[in-house]
Amino acid sequence: MKQFNAKPIFVGHLNQNVNCYDKLFDLKIGFTNYELYVSDWVEIEDKKDYRGKVEFQECKITILRGMNEQRTKEVIVHEIVHALINESSTENLLEDKEEEFVERFSKVLNQFLIDNTNFHERMMGEVL
Repeated sequence: MKQFNAKPIFVGHLNQNVNCYDKLFDLKIGFTNYELYVSDWVEIEDKKDYRGKVEFQECKITILRGMNEQRTKEVIVHEIVHALINESSTENLLEDKEEEFVERFSKVLNQFLIDNTNFHERMMGEVL
């Protein structure tokens, strides 16, 4: 994949610029550094009809190119939740229900992040 030097800093830039990027940015999830990529297709077990995936061994998250901004954010959060589960070694607790859990939890988490845009600043700011 061809990499471009200019990368978006904020996910909000993805609504119009996502077609220009292959590697979007790096994320630290748990103690592991992941790279976030966009691709023309996302393949899992020879099927190319997915919106996103996490490759744990490669520490790589790939999302589908061409989704609108809202869907792109939802898919990124969804894949981050998969990575969080993996990094916390809790995937066995969920057994065969992981995808259902991730689908439900990531939607609520995504909405929380939308509704609380300054959450990180408030959490990292000075305690009064």
